[in-house]
Amino acid sequence: MKITDIKRQKRRQDRFNIYVDGKYGFALSELDVLKSRIEIGKELKNEEIENLKCDDERAKVMNKAFVYLARRNHAEKELKSKLLKKFPKGALVEKTIERLKELGYINDEKFVREWIEYRLNTKPRGRILIKRELLTKGVNIELVEKILDLVYNRDIERKELVNLLDLRRKRYSQNKKGRNKLISYLLRRGFLWEDIRDLMESEENS
Repeated sequence: MKITDIKRQKRRQDRFNIYVDGKYGFALSELDVLKSRIEIGKELKNEEIENLKCDDERAKVMNKAFVYLARRNHAEKELKSKLLKKFPKGALVEKTIERLKELGYINDEKFVREWIEYRLNTKPRGRILIKRELLTKGVNIELVEKILDLVYNRDIERKELVNLLDLRRKRYSQNKKGRNKLISYLLRRGFLWEDIRDLMESEENS
């Protein structure tokens, strides 16, 4: 099979359409064209063409993964789910994920730590809400609880609750209705009812 033409794509200037025996055959990135030394007149076997197609598909999956990771870090299962929506071939996605783990771009333990730190630095919230957020990202519950116990234990959580209560108290009236609204807000932020109740009762009795 002979390469009869090579044309740069109009929408993707970094990709080329490769024509084989006068018909469109496949597309390659500019880098892969150079690496494979593709040129007009070159003879290729079917196996060589299939390998080039596979290499290009792997590169597309990896490039898309880096696009997602450039926006923010992802948990392994979360990134895998996004890639599978774009690339249904599970084997390619699996290989990409494994390679990213080897390179250190995916690390669920690091992801959990950074997620907790980010959440606490932006809008303080309780362990319940943080755990729920991480579980929706597909992180293993045992890992979530392990890291929470290390970096956001119950003592730290109670201190966060005290700080948040002091910060938000003035926004609510001091009557029963205002108190209930404040409690509802704190519950939505993921803090435990027992901690909220104990804190408010200790303040009322002091």
